[in-house]
Amino acid sequence: FERRESIFRLIGLSPVDWLTGGYNLYQYVRNPIRWADPLGLSPIMLDPNTLNYSQSWISPNNYADVMAKKGWIGDPLNVINRNGNLVSFDNRRLDASQALAMKEVPVNMVEGFDPYPASTTGKTWNDAFDERLKRNGLSEIGTSERPVVGKAAGADQIAKNRGKMGGCY
Repeated sequence: FERRESIFRLIGLSPVDWLTGGYNLYQYVRNPIRWADPLGLSPIMLDPNTLNYSQSWISPNNYADVMAKKGWIGDPLNVINRNGNLVSFDNRRLDASQALAMKEVPVNMVEGFDPYPASTTGKTWNDAFDERLKRNGLSEIGTSERPVVGKAAGADQIAKNRGKMGGCY
């Protein structure tokens, strides 16, 4: 009997608790099927202000207008951890979320040595981030500065970035 009671206590209220309406502080979860994410498909939610950009400029877009009306659009942001700094690969939606002062955005954490999905040559996420950061005159941790809008302004910003790094890129 004692063994059954201890097993029962892990999954629900005891008979006495049912009668008194009390809570069983030892219960596991109310619905382990619904509250589980064994495949890791639920995105992590993070404050967009804690993420760095991987680009110095973005193309003109209306993401902020669309997101103001409809909420988050598209997949979670692909983010990599670089020496304790979180760097986003998806800069337009990150910029829109910051412009809208969103408190959290969905994030997919990518591993550096995992295959980069758009590659046909075996490129990894590390390769994709490194190429983008180098092209934008940024260090391996990106930048917290919001990107400028437009290719012409972007070229000026990249030149400034490279000057800050002493011409190294």
